[in-house]
Amino acid sequence: MNNGTPHNTTGTMSANVSYYNENFVANSKFAIVKYSDRFFLQACMAFEGVSQYIDFWIPANIPGDGSIIELSLAANGGNLASYSRFPDGVALRARSGTLLMKYDWQTKRMEGNFSFEIQNGSTIVQISDGTFDLTGIVDGVSNSSIHGVGTFTAYSDQLGSFEAQEVSIELKDRSHVGLPNYWQIIGRMEKPEFPHPQRSHIALQVVEHVETKIHTLGNNPDAWASYFQEPDVGIIPAVNGTLEFTTLPNTGHTEGRLDADFRTAENVLIHVSGIFDIKQAKR
Repeated sequence: MNNGTPHNTTGTMSANVSYYNENFVANSKFAIVKYSDRFFLQACMAFEGVSQYIDFWIPANIPGDGSIIELSLAANGGNLASYSRFPDGVALRARSGTLLMKYDWQTKRMEGNFSFEIQNGSTIVQISDGTFDLTGIVDGVSNSSIHGVGTFTAYSDQLGSFEAQEVSIELKDRSHVGLPNYWQIIGRMEKPEFPHPQRSHIALQVVEHVETKIHTLGNNPDAWASYFQEPDVGIIPAVNGTLEFTTLPNTGHTEGRLDADFRTAENVLIHVSGIFDIKQAKR
């Protein structure tokens, strides 16, 4: 999901979500964000205390003349689609699917039809009959007001070493959907080298005013975590393990450790252990 980027995009997005037997009709957080190499598209449906997100990452060099293109949403492809659901803690990348879309750079408008499949453990979720019509593009420049200073390092046998080049702490507002606010702690890393560029981040969330310092991850409404790696893995949720704080983030400084298993779209568990010590940067 997008973290802190202004949303100057308007439009519509809808889809059917099979497992939850719901019609997704977005009503907030519409976004088209342009980075140097990618577009990020997002929309959110917030209803009765549940927030659902559908996100896409697509190449920035797609045709801008309004011609229709077809993009694969396969798990090992360069295009990403994901479905997230909070407070359930579901955040999963598509393992298969297709996006048919067109982009008009003059009007800053994108229209598309999509369907994709995600897997949450043994559960298969179909996102079908999806459509969007979004207008307005935001420049994807980092918001320096949420930048932090400090360190976030981690290691995984499958994913290798993680050493954040950028860290942040931000209080996220969920009052509009009747849910408590939460602190979001993120470490971000980019690797430009061969065989291909790689972008990663680890995101930790803990509900505001929760004083507990040790949290069991997986279906926990007070604390959850996700690991994102593009283009290989996508966004994957922590399904078990521990998030332990030495210092909680409500002072603007947080310190602790992560030891958790993250589940991929192919139902593979990836173990990640790490430590973090981050302070909010002075504005």
